[in-house]
Amino acid sequence: MSKKKMKSHPVNEGDILKRLSAGLSQEEIRHVLAGALKSLGPAGVDRLLKRVGSETGAALRRALGPGDSKQPPAPGRAKIKEEWQQAWEEWNFRIGEASDSEGDYVIQQHHWEQPYFDPQSVTRDLEPIAARMRKLLSRVFEENIHPRFSFAKAVQESIEEIESGQTDWMDPFAHEGFGLGPEVTACLIDWEWRSARRRGMTAFQFVDQLCQLEVSTQGLGLDDKVVAHFIRGLGADAKNDVLRGIQAKRDQKPWKQVLDSAHSGWFRIYTELCRAPDRPAYLENCRALISQDWTLALPVAKDLERKKKHAEIMVLCAAAMRSFLHLREVEKWELRKDLLVAGYRMNGEGDAPLLDLLQIWGRSARAMQEEEITVAARLQSAVRTENSIHRFSTECNIVTFRSAR
Repeated sequence: MSKKKMKSHPVNEGDILKRLSAGLSQEEIRHVLAGALKSLGPAGVDRLLKRVGSETGAALRRALGPGDSKQPPAPGRAKIKEEWQQAWEEWNFRIGEASDSEGDYVIQQHHWEQPYFDPQSVTRDLEPIAARMRKLLSRVFEENIHPRFSFAKAVQESIEEIESGQTDWMDPFAHEGFGLGPEVTACLIDWEWRSARRRGMTAFQFVDQLCQLEVSTQGLGLDDKVVAHFIRGLGADAKNDVLRGIQAKRDQKPWKQVLDSAHSGWFRIYTELCRAPDRPAYLENCRALISQDWTLALPVAKDLERKKKHAEIMVLCAAAMRSFLHLREVEKWELRKDLLVAGYRMNGEGDAPLLDLLQIWGRSARAMQEEEITVAARLQSAVRTENSIHRFSTECNIVTFRSAR
């Protein structure tokens, strides 16, 4: 070959790729690459593996080696890093749209209406991105591909970006917070739990950090079911550590705030942890928040019934019924006079807890020889279960007659 021809021949990878891209289609480049690898032979493949370096060489050897054609080879470190970065580029694009006052997540139904921010759509669109991240996360963490990364910090920064990007008058999280979906929450917990164990943190220290993150980050809401599933999956010693830790900080921030709400996911987690090892604490927690959630009266009522404390049951059931009916303090309701009308009917098995409560109430009334309340509780149960009109009328007349007498 002449010196002139040698000078015009591409001598580095960048030049080769540039020329291929300029002269061939992507389909043709794929054919050329596959054909070149097939034509190398064992000796040529060995030379190529040495040329590309140990890390890429190992990934290439897996890709070219024998195996199940239906099962793709394990990706190399560079491929994992590339896919992780691509996923975060998509995440950042979505957050960029969410922080744009004229972006995809600002909704205006009619031109005369004020636009509003739609956080649920952001949550929905981040879920498939997080699902891809979950498949990569263990490799990224264990191989230190992103050593100083924190998933919790990334979520916080995303929320801050949305808040700072939207106009002040829109207040993006005024009506509903930025609730993370199950995939994003699972990614956050997976990464931060790995990081916590690497730093030697206990189970409670990690859970405490998780609760602090949710409470201190304005607008943030973790997926309750994913958090509960994680804690259920801990070993017995770790669960006891979490329970003891929460009890020690019961009256401190952030635990006081989350445990004073019957509808908080953390309250449900705490009561579940208490149920077996610390039954008195579990029942005390339930009793304290019956005004917020009437169903919490059931385990307390059953416990009192076992102890034959019927007078307490009467008071407890009345309080639970007021909670069920969402009555204000000044409003009155009495089991013997006010019927639980069809407007309060729930669907399917939703009536079962209420019927249980009425039955316990009726049994306690019978034990205390409160005949009118016994009949009234049975009557209310009959109405809930749609018993015959004849039975309803008969029992109603009994109550009315006895009351008048």
